Order: sequence, then structure tokens, then C-alpha cells
Amino acid sequence: LCPLLQLPTGYINSRSLILHLNKLVSIGENLPPFEDVVAPIAKKLANANDKADLAWWCSQQYSMGSNDQLKCLDLAYTNATLASDEVESLGQRSDEERAALDRVQRIDSARAGLSDKILVKEVLSRHDVNTKTKSLYKDLLYQVQTTFSDSENYSPELLVQELLVHGSLAAALSALDEFDNLSTPGFRSLALIVHDACRSLAERYSHVSVGKIARHLMRHWLAHGDETKISDDIECCTNSEYLLTKEGEPNTSTRLDDIEETSEFIMDMNMFTSSEQWTTNDSNTNSLSNSEEPSSMKPHSSSKEQSDQMNSRVALRIAFVTCFAKDYHRQNDISSDEEDENTDNNISFNKSILKAKKSREGDLAMRHAQELLNIVFVRGGGSSTSSCRPLFDESVSFDSNNSILSTIQEEHSYIKEDSRMANKAKSFSFAMRHRALRVASILCPHDVLLRVLTEEGLVSKVTDDVINKFTFASFVATEIEAMGLPLPHSDLIQLSAMNYVSFARTLWRHHGGVSSRGLSGRFYLLLLNLGINNPNTIDLELFLSIFSELKRLELPRSLLLACEYAFQSKALELVALDDRAVILSCVGDSVNTISNIVINEIQTNTETGLEWSTQDCLSTLHRIVSLIIADPIQVDQVSFANKYLALATRYEIQNHRKLSQGFREEAARILAHLTDPQKFSAASCNGNKEAVQNVEYTTLKNSNDAVQAFERCF
Repeated sequence: LCPLLQLPTGYINSRSLILHLNKLVSIGENLPPFEDVVAPIAKKLANANDKADLAWWCSQQYSMGSNDQLKCLDLAYTNATLASDEVESLGQRSDEERAALDRVQRIDSARAGLSDKILVKEVLSRHDVNTKTKSLYKDLLYQVQTTFSDSENYSPELLVQELLVHGSLAAALSALDEFDNLSTPGFRSLALIVHDACRSLAERYSHVSVGKIARHLMRHWLAHGDETKISDDIECCTNSEYLLTKEGEPNTSTRLDDIEETSEFIMDMNMFTSSEQWTTNDSNTNSLSNSEEPSSMKPHSSSKEQSDQMNSRVALRIAFVTCFAKDYHRQNDISSDEEDENTDNNISFNKSILKAKKSREGDLAMRHAQELLNIVFVRGGGSSTSSCRPLFDESVSFDSNNSILSTIQEEHSYIKEDSRMANKAKSFSFAMRHRALRVASILCPHDVLLRVLTEEGLVSKVTDDVINKFTFASFVATEIEAMGLPLPHSDLIQLSAMNYVSFARTLWRHHGGVSSRGLSGRFYLLLLNLGINNPNTIDLELFLSIFSELKRLELPRSLLLACEYAFQSKALELVALDDRAVILSCVGDSVNTISNIVINEIQTNTETGLEWSTQDCLSTLHRIVSLIIADPIQVDQVSFANKYLALATRYEIQNHRKLSQGFREEAARILAHLTDPQKFSAASCNGNKEAVQNVEYTTLKNSNDAVQAFERCF
């Protein structure tokens, strides 16, 4: 019919196919296979241009990422190329020729992207993992697929980067979620699958370097955290990238080049007297505290919680992208080999270090530890500076045909190079070093870290608790740095040796009781950590002052953390031994204050209909009850149990079933902890028998029955 109607050959068949596919899509039916409908009709078309248009349109109708869609794109690319050749054969540079070339490039990009996505999807079939890991991998594939919905922006390097970015984020969030709590084997399994997919892409494209992309992500996250945008152009990262903490904002951390590096520790008290960045002239302290922690139940709503969450997430993400990255340390190998070729052969000391490093090339954990610990203990002009040079110096070429020192012309210019790197090392923030140490603790066994500290000569004395010691020192320095307060020294080793209690008193003397710019809770929690770090030198008066200030400011999240820190550090046990009832009473009053704030917020939200999370509420309530039943803390457990049971009854009547059940379960925890039968009877006599049954107590007739019922629980 087409010739009779003066239509192109196959036009009627193509039009029928389009109407048929549109109808199937509209009613949600599965489309027939490519071989049954698209291929036969495409053969009836005589014009290559028409075949390309039909195949491209059909590819948009098939489900995203399907093999039928890929076959349509293959057909479209073949015929678009033929059509472009036909236009080019005319020998004229015209708009039609440019349009034909653009269409070929667009189809080729979409075809390559889809082929790579199918390859990445098929990787899952090679791994025997549990349902949770499969679900996480499928979710991240969907996110990556959504990212590249615009095929014109596709490249295999960006696909590898997106796999690592989304995969590490999914694994880290799942591992840190108290309700999800991805296990270590699950974390490792997901990392293996993602890196297997990246390795498959690297094998398909010889120019893709998974190790370089992983190093790019690690450098960015160490310097900035993971809350800033990552540059898509891995090759064009500037040297100043790690000097910024946020986009467009200079690093406000302590510049180490302003402090002389010495081996002696001298605390200058004058540096603590000025703190314009810390203080504010706002006299309304309550309004500041309310804006600082507006919710007592929302997780990570305080500055301290946000910082801890970000550092934990970043450490897990860096460990994820580096643990199995192909050729991750190859860049260091190239740099080390080239530097060796251009270095004076008479320097036997440098030769021995290089030889020792090469002898451990096969030990991945050792090499991770070397790189990360040299960042942690970097010093201006120190020997460790060159070890982390390939990680942060973008001017160092990663091309194996170029020496990193090949551009040096002057005879003694290597001295200038070391000086430049020394100044750059001084700009490494303590936040960066703290994150690097946390990554090292995740990736490397404890004995490997100790071995590297010894062999690299990073510390003079290595003990079993040295990692914990420097972790706490880097944490303190990071917190001081983040709050804009002065550090007494720029050397991490010297900071780890200082008297933390004395330092806490100094900070309290100059900044305690002063309104801050949204950092009061974080500041007092830092003082508390400094004061209880060593159980043998706890300053109980400072301890009491910190809790009193947190209660005065009504900072519920910080106050909850303070109580947990005090309990976990065993400080309360020492206070109980010294019979310091005032201290224990202060902590008990703090727990009571937190509970009242949470209950009042719950009542306000339920009465006003505000949007809130029952899960977050019950999580906070669970933490409070853990403190209520803690032995050293002096609280009226019977009163708490009765209050929670009454609230459970109230919210049951108001049809808040999950909230009611949560209060019942927490009341049951308190009742199960009571060891005095008379206290238990007093707590259970308010008529609510369900909570009593939850802890396996029967009806109590006398004290003997109560004791026997209590013993049966154990």
C-alpha cells in the first residue's frame, strides 16, 4: 500500500507499531521482545534515517536498563551512522550534516551508558549475598540510573564515581542507623560488589582508573567532609581545594604556619583571652539555647551530634571507597619510583626508607596505615610530609612517563619543593587528621597501626593504648578548631601529652558562662570530655559546674550526651565511692530534667498536631531509661515507672498506639530493674497489669512471692 499511497516503504507498518506500543504502555502491559516487533518492521524501512528514528523512539518505550532497550539503541546507532555517512558523502558542510553527527553522538552516549549500566547490574549475580545487601545494591543502582537520566552527560568515569559515592553513602548510613545497623560482613559484602562493578568498567575502558577516582573522593572527604559538592572533573582539582571547608569559604582552622613548631610544650594563657568568634552580645540566653537545640527528640539536632555523625559517616565512606579500589596505591608507586630516579643516589637514608616501603608492597593494610598515619602526624618540614604528597598535591603528575621532579630546573630547587610542601602540610586541619585516624582504625588492624608507628618513627614510644590516646587528642583539637578557639600547640604529639584537666579549667575560666553562637552545648561537652578523660584526675567541681550550666541553658540533647558520657567513663562510680552525694544528685536531676523536656515536647506535638517521628521519640526515651536504671545515678525509679505507665494509658486512649506501647515497654524495663519487692509493688499497684506481665511477675501476695518472682527473671 505504501507505494500506491506515495508513502515511504514500511511507513504504515511503522505507524501501526507506534500505535500498538503506545496502547500497551498506556494500559501498563509488558512490551513484546525487540526481535518480534521492532526488528522485522525496521527491516521494511528503506531509509537508514527512518530506521534510526524508529529505533530511537522504541528505545524510549522499553523499560529503563532492559536488554530490549539496548538492542534498540544498537540498531539506532548503526543506522544513524549510515545516515550520517550519506549526508557527508554529499560533500557539503550543512546544518543537516551537523544534526546527523549530533544524533550519532547522542545515541552512542546513550548506548554506551545503558550497556555499562547493564554490566554493573549483572555484577550482582556473581555474588552470593543476603537479601539486605541485594536490596541496598539495587537501591543505589536506581539512584545512579536516575543521576544519568540525561545521557548527554554520561561518561564511564562519572559512573564509577557515582557508584562509589552512592554505595559508600548507603553503606555508611545503614551502618550508623540504630534501627538498621548494617553488620561489618554486610558492609564488606556491599563494598565488594560495588568495587567489582567498578573493576568491570575499568576493564572495559582502559582509561578509567578506579584508584584515581577513589583517591579523588578520599582527598575531598578528608578535607571538607561529605557535605560539599564533589567536582565531576577529576583531572581539574586545584591545589587550593583542601584549603576550603565549605564552598567559597576559607578554612577557619588554626593555621599551623602561625605557630612555631617546637618539641617543647608551652601553654600561653594570653591566647585564651580573646574570642570574638566565640562570644555574642545577645543577652537573651534562653532564645540562644532554644535555637541551638530546638528539639529534644530529633536525632543529630545538636552541633555535637551533627559533627560526630559527619565524622563517623565520612570515615566509613572513605573506608568503603578505598578498601578494594583497584590500583589505589599505584599512584604512590609511580611517584616513589620517579622520585627515586631523580634523587641524589648518595643519600643512603632516603634509599633505606624507600627500600623498606617497597618490601611491604603486598600488604594492603600496611600501605593504608602508612598513608593515613603520615597524614595524621604530618609536620611542617618533617619526614612524613613527602609520604602524603601524592594524596593532596594535585600538581604531582600521575603519568608514568613523567617524573614528579622533572620540571625542577635549579640545582637546589628540591629544597624549595620541600619548603612548599612543608607550608602546605601546615594547612592540614585537625579535622582532616582526625578523620584520617578514624579511617585507619577501620581499615587496619590494631597491630598493623602500632607497627607502622614504630617503623615510620612517627612517635617515640608505642604502647597498646597509643591509638586511643591520639584519637582523643585529635578529637579535642578538632573540636577546638571547629569552635574557633585557640589551640595551645600545633603538634598532635604534644597535644596528647598535655594536662587535659588544666586545659579544661583554662577554657572554663575564659569562656564558661558566656553566650556563644550556637555552640554552648558542644563547648560544655568538650569540657566534660576533657575533665573525665583520666578517671584518676577528675575535677569534680568542674564536673558539677558543667552539668549546672547545661541544665540552666536547657539544652536537652547536650545534657543527655553529658549524662551518657559521665556514666560510660566510670566517673559516677568513682563519685559514688567518694560518697559525693551532691554530684550524683546533680546527674539524677539532669536525667529528670531531660525526661520532663521530652514528655512536654511529646504532649505539645500530640495536642497541636505537629509533624514528628514516633521512632525518634522512642529512641530518645530508651536512652533516658538506660540512665534511669543505671546503678550509680540516684533517681526515683518508682516515680518514673508510674509516670510512664500513666502516659501509656493516656496515649492509648488518644489512639497513639505506638507511643503508648513504647511507654509501656520502657516502664517494663524500669520495673524489671527494681530489686526491692516493696518498690516493685509500689510501682505496679496503679492497676496496670500488662506491664507487670511483660516482666514475668505474677500477682504479688507477699514479699516472699515477690522475691521468688524476681529471682525467676534471672
